[in-house]
Amino acid sequence: MVSNLSDEETLLRYRWELARRDPVEFLRYFVFTFDQHDLDRPIKPMPVEERPHLAAIARVWHKMWAGELWLRNPATGKVQRCRGIAEEKSRQVMQSWEYIALCVWDVIFHRGRLVFMQSKREEDAIGNEAGGTGLLGRAKFILSHLPGKQVLVPRMVSRANKLEFTEMNSVLWAIPEGGDIIRSHTASGVFSDECAFQPEFESAFTAAMPSLRGGGWFAGVSTPDPGFFRDLCEDRRGEAA
Repeated sequence: MVSNLSDEETLLRYRWELARRDPVEFLRYFVFTFDQHDLDRPIKPMPVEERPHLAAIARVWHKMWAGELWLRNPATGKVQRCRGIAEEKSRQVMQSWEYIALCVWDVIFHRGRLVFMQSKREEDAIGNEAGGTGLLGRAKFILSHLPGKQVLVPRMVSRANKLEFTEMNSVLWAIPEGGDIIRSHTASGVFSDECAFQPEFESAFTAAMPSLRGGGWFAGVSTPDPGFFRDLCEDRRGEAA
């Protein structure tokens, strides 16, 4: 059989199939980020090789996403399926960029997904694509700089607070804090950023629990601050999903 594809496109499509099966490969080959501190090269690939924690986090998240992560509940001693991650972070470790990229991976490769990305204010959740700010802004930045996007990324409609992947019937939706929107829908996944500084984070987490029990996933990250989120990280307030 004679292929009409160039060697470059053949390699691109091969990597796309790897990325479909493994989000670490998606991060490695298809995710570009924006560094406002780098005057010479602000747009750069996700540094998966230079920062090993990125691949480690993605592998744990992927096992959770697939329903294959089992942990011992410290309250009961029972081993239970884990559908949520709560993780304290430091500045400049790229965890927000990573989880946003994982949200993108979920909706572009899988049908019928509804993934929420939540921040304290709607403006922070929506952000800005040109500057790579906010949650949806970074997701749009990743997609606009994705190699081969014209032939690889499914048809998409970009709205102010959503990305709708019409071929996949999947949606990536940026929302402000609180549980009202989450409670009104059956979420496939919820990513919440800077949870410790969301006064209504506990309400949002509680609203997400029915979706988690139904097979959805939850990931919350934040710089440290006392409160419900820190207790959740330390297994004092969490509930196995």
